[in-house]
Amino acid sequence: MTWGQLDPRVADLWELPAETFVAELDLAALQARVAAPRVASPPRFPPAIRDLAIVLDEATPYAAVDEAIRAAGKALVESVSLLDLYRGPQVGAGKKSSAVRLVLRSLDSTLTDADVDRAVKRIEGRLLHQLGAALRA
Repeated sequence: MTWGQLDPRVADLWELPAETFVAELDLAALQARVAAPRVASPPRFPPAIRDLAIVLDEATPYAAVDEAIRAAGKALVESVSLLDLYRGPQVGAGKKSSAVRLVLRSLDSTLTDADVDRAVKRIEGRLLHQLGAALRA
């Protein structure tokens, strides 16, 4: 790709503004870099959404939380997102409070409350034992 300002004399010949810029794009090269769109069927079964509030050491990165949740939740964890992050006197010095939203879904069937509860308990246990997190009510 090349680009730059058109010589003002050329711009004047073509009756263009003096501050005209031009670019040459290699569309074939751009197209080669673009991935083909992925198409997926919509899910057949509904999600179960749960929010968890945990208190962690300040040094614990969110990536470790996400990784622990996905490992413990196995195939049921569709997504994990950070909802809230709080640092302040109510959680203590050197600590932070994170609220995360879990979207759980089975590809095979509708999750029962018991299925969801078991998955959330596994996730909570992993966060407690692996990251030293404390659950916040």
